[in-house]
Amino acid sequence: MKRLFLLMVLLSVGMMAMAQNGGQNSEQNPLVQDSEEQYYIYNFIYISGDIKNEGLKADIDDGKSIERVKDAEGKTIKFRTPAAVLMYFVADGWELYSNGATTSGSSVSGIGSVSSTSYWIIRKRCTKEEMLEAAKAGRKR
Repeated sequence: MKRLFLLMVLLSVGMMAMAQNGGQNSEQNPLVQDSEEQYYIYNFIYISGDIKNEGLKADIDDGKSIERVKDAEGKTIKFRTPAAVLMYFVADGWELYSNGATTSGSSVSGIGSVSSTSYWIIRKRCTKEEMLEAAKAGRKR
């Protein structure tokens, strides 16, 4: 159910982005010709951990898998604050597109457990071919 919800969110975000950004010309974006739409690759970012003790860790959902963010040596990157996580991705050319949360569990009269997971949706401009390849790579065979 959670994956279905995330898929629906991702699809609606992609459609909104294409509708919102279709009016720019090639002088504003060299990837887009006058008659073309703009295309983006989207990723979800999930943050976990404890700021004061262990530091924050980020998981990235690129449509193919969800993996912990690691450095070139394969070690998990620990961040001091959520802003540091965001700057890490912005420095790599991503922009924050949206944020939200999912809630799961149940509570009857205050008894039970409910958990919430926050996420960010980031995006990076790409060509139509790159977007189509990313969409194809995310499908189950």
